[in-house]
Amino acid sequence: MEEKRIYEMDLVKQEDKETAKKTPFYQTESTGGSVWVIKPGQTLQKHRHHNSDDI
Repeated sequence: MEEKRIYEMDLVKQEDKETAKKTPFYQTESTGGSVWVIKPGQTLQKHRHHNSDDI
């Protein structure tokens, strides 16, 4: 089975009127993908990923 590698962000993303929203859309043994929707006035608390990269 071929793995899907192209994602349409308009279909993946989820939004929240009150807070920034993270939506994971794929996960493998070695990596994963998420999309953030951060609307004007919303914030994301400063944080760090010690065992992974977040790009």
